[in-house]
Amino acid sequence: MPGFRLLCIILIVLASCKKNGSAPVFQNVKGILVTTDDCQRWLIHKYDSTAFQPLNLDSFKVTLKSGQPVIFSYTPMGTGVAICVNVTTIQLRSIQDQ
Repeated sequence: MPGFRLLCIILIVLASCKKNGSAPVFQNVKGILVTTDDCQRWLIHKYDSTAFQPLNLDSFKVTLKSGQPVIFSYTPMGTGVAICVNVTTIQLRSIQDQ
C-alpha cells in the first residue's frame, strides 16, 4: 500500500503542474489566398512559398478569391491534420484583405 500512496502523490503533483510554454503567435504576416483543384481547400501562401491550411477561415470575413492579398496572424497547430500535402495547419487569430 505505501507504493500505491506514493504513486498517487506523484500523479497528483504531475497533473497539477502548469505548462510554461504556449504556442507562438505570428502577427501581421502577408500572403495570398489560393485554392487548388486537387486540395479543394483555401490555403494561404506566404511570399516565401510557405503554404498554410487555416482550420478556421470560415470564422472571418475576408474576400475568398484566389490571388487575394491578405494580412493575417496565426498560431501553428502542432498536431493538426492537413487535408492538403506539404502545408502547415494553422489557427487564424485574425485575417483581413490587404
